[in-house]
Amino acid sequence: MTLLRQSGVALFTALLTNAVPASAQPAAPPRMPGTVFGGEAATRKVRQAIDFSAAVVQANDSDTPTEFRGITGTDVLGGSSTLFTAGAKYKWDGSRVQVGATGSTVLRHYSEISDSTMSHSAGVGASARLGARTTLSANQGVAYAPSYLYGLFPSTQTDAPGQAVPPAPDYAVDDTASYNYGSRVELTHGLSRRSRVSASGEYQLTDFVHETQGRRDLKVGTLHGDLATNVARHLALHAGYRYRTGTFAYGGLAASGTDASSTEHGLELGVGYSRPVSASRRMVFDFGFGPSTMTVPVATAVSTTSDDRVFRYSANGSVLWEFSRGWNTRIEARRSLEYIAQLAEPVFGDGVSAELGGVLTSRMDVQAAVRYSTGASASGASAIGGGALHFDTYSTETQFRYGVSRSLAVYVQHVYYFYDFQQAVRLPGGLPPSLERNGVRIGVAVWMSALRR
Repeated sequence: MTLLRQSGVALFTALLTNAVPASAQPAAPPRMPGTVFGGEAATRKVRQAIDFSAAVVQANDSDTPTEFRGITGTDVLGGSSTLFTAGAKYKWDGSRVQVGATGSTVLRHYSEISDSTMSHSAGVGASARLGARTTLSANQGVAYAPSYLYGLFPSTQTDAPGQAVPPAPDYAVDDTASYNYGSRVELTHGLSRRSRVSASGEYQLTDFVHETQGRRDLKVGTLHGDLATNVARHLALHAGYRYRTGTFAYGGLAASGTDASSTEHGLELGVGYSRPVSASRRMVFDFGFGPSTMTVPVATAVSTTSDDRVFRYSANGSVLWEFSRGWNTRIEARRSLEYIAQLAEPVFGDGVSAELGGVLTSRMDVQAAVRYSTGASASGASAIGGGALHFDTYSTETQFRYGVSRSLAVYVQHVYYFYDFQQAVRLPGGLPPSLERNGVRIGVAVWMSALRR
């Protein structure tokens, strides 16, 4: 698990979970055996595939609180809206090379304020076996106008080639325009039948189209090395080291056009356990823990900073249980350092999430998720408005989908999210320091396979 995508409103507490498919994402069927929508054409393994998807969604979100309407420089989005989405996905699995590409676009029109927003994302990646024991993989993703608030809530992405950053317009609070780039390269080499070593590098950039005070570019780079060994048939141990650095606009320095930076060195020891519970089902447990040292800026005046070295511990754990052919649950927790676009400093947070998904009938499936996170300034002091930065977030998503045919489905979804920056911390860009919102979506999804062989 790497990082959680940036939020223009605030922060996040890292924690992973397979996010419930948002209504505004390409509506490709998940791997739910036995459902009509998508059917075997969507779930069987093939060497090459091209899939297209689209959806029309009617959404209604809680109205923006009166005190946040008409904030100078900020339009807080909300109310009734209509979403049009389209997406495509390509994959090719060769004997030594796997290639993947994805793309999506979302148009959202807000009827009450006669305003529209657009967001796009794309990704391309490949994995290649360079020898009997060596594998090289690379992935590049880009998104335009992603929903920064989405970074407040625990979410994750798979490591499949071509994975892109989802726009997540369900969590949009304002229409700030930026490009989000994510690059990753990983090299893995098997030392023996039981042991392997890997090295990876990541780079993420949030490039705001119009930089203003509090809305400045964010750059994060990470290097990671890991050694893993299987000590038993279902048990593995691993040890790793990571180095991460971030460059961001820090507090009062944002107004002067000056950036600050922070660094992190961390160690991790972990254990993984995976055991089949039947011919087609399994239970997977993973846990990691380790100390880290960070150099973070601390404000000493309006336009000057000093560096402070702090010591923390990071941890992550997850349990995945496929308890029947069509049902599974996942529980995850994480404690880590995170960087959020528009937030003027790195934050350290704790998060936990629980998910459940499965098939009710041959035509209906359900997915649900609950997430909670809490955190504070990594330095223990805040650069935002001079007050101590502390936050809490909650979110839930529930979706019921009915498959009319293999290519057509209708669904209803409820989205709830809440975030609160305590002690009236002033957020960059004039965004509300606290927001609670309920949203209901009713949509029609279309999926079509153009090539499967």
